[in-house]
Amino acid sequence: MWYGLDRVPTDLGPTVVTIGVFDGVHRGHRELVDRAVAEARRRGIASVMFTFDPHPTVVFRPSAVPALLGTVHQRAEQAYACGIDHVVVVAFTRELAGWTPQEYVDRVLVDILHARTVIVGENFTFGRNAEGTSEMLAELGAQRGIDVQVVPLLTEGDHTICSTWIRGRLVAGDVAAAAGAWAGS
Repeated sequence: MWYGLDRVPTDLGPTVVTIGVFDGVHRGHRELVDRAVAEARRRGIASVMFTFDPHPTVVFRPSAVPALLGTVHQRAEQAYACGIDHVVVVAFTRELAGWTPQEYVDRVLVDILHARTVIVGENFTFGRNAEGTSEMLAELGAQRGIDVQVVPLLTEGDHTICSTWIRGRLVAGDVAAAAGAWAGS
């Protein structure tokens, strides 16, 4: 696990990257990680999970930080168990949050991670004021020779499998439903 962009080896080579907070590495997250691993193996290159610590809410709304479902170390362990090759953890700061989507793509995905494919969920946002969307990432990626795969959110019944939903189930005492969101993880 590499903490900080400056810790990523300069000779990393081409990669397949999945990006997100990945709190809890639930089934929805696992879909992203599994796709990154499969694509990297298909292409014969390394897979990378790019994540943040602390949770972005700590920077923007410190009074509303959610109870986390796991530590950054647990996230990394779960990703490695799924077959991911490398985990990059970047401190989420106001400076990072101030980068434009273009800066983010160029500085992280092109210059440091040498991404050939990037896999994100359809609700992925990035860059200053969350200006970057999964659609914008696909456009920026295409301009830079990066294939961007946008994965639909995982739904089950009337809800989306996400960390917020799992937290809600835990608060309501519905441990079985929360555990079901991790089944197979």
